[in-house]
Amino acid sequence: MQKTAKVGVFIIIVNFLIYIGLGLPDSVLGSAWPAVRQTYHVNVDYVGYLTAISLVCSFGSTLLYPKLSAKLTMDRIMMLSMWFVLIGLLALMWGQAVWLLIVAAIAMGFGQGAIDIAVNDYAAKRFSSGLMSILHGMYGVA
Repeated sequence: MQKTAKVGVFIIIVNFLIYIGLGLPDSVLGSAWPAVRQTYHVNVDYVGYLTAISLVCSFGSTLLYPKLSAKLTMDRIMMLSMWFVLIGLLALMWGQAVWLLIVAAIAMGFGQGAIDIAVNDYAAKRFSSGLMSILHGMYGVA
């Protein structure tokens, strides 16, 4: 296999993994909610509030992406976004205060939105529409 073909296959595999990872914050919040709810001693309806906060922050980071991409390279945006998601997941895992749930939702929302638009921008410029459909299907795998 030629070197360029190997690099292309590697990039496609990494994109599949990124799209699987995009669904991770949503799936963790949903599947871990029974344990999180007991740890934080909150009502069931809090998951709706947290999801709404996360979605608003995700939308906000999507709107900020053009300004960020003018100042930062895509790899830096991806690393910053992954740190936001990691901070959110750690806040869910280690915290026991309700305000940490809100911090986690905000961090995961901003991180997820920036990753989403950065990867979509990259993939749309380099891959066919059929492959883009398959990549977006990977979002649901997580």
